[in-house]
Amino acid sequence: MEMKQFSDAVKTLTSLVDHPTLGEQATWWLGKAHAGTADPNNPKSFELAIATLQKAAEKARQAKDSEAKVRRGQILLEVADNQQLAKQFKEAAATYQTLLLEKPSDDLNEAALGKLAMALGLAGQMAESDKICAEFSQKYPRSPSTGMVMFRSAENAFNSKKLPEAAQRYGVVVSKYPEFGQINAARKGMGTALFELGKYEEAAAALQQVPANERIGEMAGVSYLLAECLIKTMPADADDALATARLVDQIEQASALLNAFVAAQENHPEVPGALLKIGAMKQRAASVMADADEKKKN
Repeated sequence: MEMKQFSDAVKTLTSLVDHPTLGEQATWWLGKAHAGTADPNNPKSFELAIATLQKAAEKARQAKDSEAKVRRGQILLEVADNQQLAKQFKEAAATYQTLLLEKPSDDLNEAALGKLAMALGLAGQMAESDKICAEFSQKYPRSPSTGMVMFRSAENAFNSKKLPEAAQRYGVVVSKYPEFGQINAARKGMGTALFELGKYEEAAAALQQVPANERIGEMAGVSYLLAECLIKTMPADADDALATARLVDQIEQASALLNAFVAAQENHPEVPGALLKIGAMKQRAASVMADADEKKKN
């Protein structure tokens, strides 16, 4: 298993699932092996792992030894995690709730509560997720999962169109949990919320925290949004040489950001609009320079 030779493990473990003493453990590890062969890009491929782990959880429920309750909790946690990978968020939430009702151990309870907040939010149950986020923060203020839960709370606010709350919550993640694994998503969320609120300079400050080399894939939109911030804060005209230089620089920055966006995400639906904006920026730059030359003559 450690060598990820999952296919070989499946063959070996399958022969042991009905063993009177090794059956539960074999079924559990068989579920792990099926999860290891699943395709992260194909949610349905996790269904066999889920079904096998559920059988293992039932075997643990029927076991009589003193450690059975904790083992079942561990297995249920894996069931729910795989349900999330399968995009079965409502089912995952139900499994986490089952674990919490059984209270197998403090560590498992903490892990399940944080993940329950995630599953509920991804299932579209934002209000319920927020309640769990608040409960988690109260019960486990020093948990290493606090950043994840606060990020979920921010996502809930954003998806519920509560933009001021979303910006504030994303800001907490950015300032207090810089090591959070999705910190750039938090920066993008904060910038997007501020942009939607019309706070373009603050939005740009948040978005600029996403490193340029990481503005790819889902983060490619950061470059586009930054360009929009620059465009929306451009002055209508320039009164002197210094103002002209600043305006031209702003136009060039916006153009560079739009080009970076197009290069990083060729199939994004905003690409045609970005290309039109690039053309408009070239015309604007030419117009500004022409006006500056005309003013020199006069």
